[in-house]
Amino acid sequence: MPRLNGKECLIQIKKEPQFSNIPVIIYSATSQHTEAEKLYTSGADYFFTKPMSTKLLAETISEILNGHLLKAIG
Repeated sequence: MPRLNGKECLIQIKKEPQFSNIPVIIYSATSQHTEAEKLYTSGADYFFTKPMSTKLLAETISEILNGHLLKAIG
């Protein structure tokens, strides 16, 4: 990203009340456990390490979004 890295963007999103409840999915090249923990602490809801097949990524995101929709409805 040209101006912010993923963690900086996440922090900015979570600062804004109108966006703070939006689930954030991080898709990163890093596989460092400590970095993933920092992202979760900063408000990330999910963290995936690249490479992940496009099909598996799409299925996983679909499941996440469907689960959030069900929570919002139920």
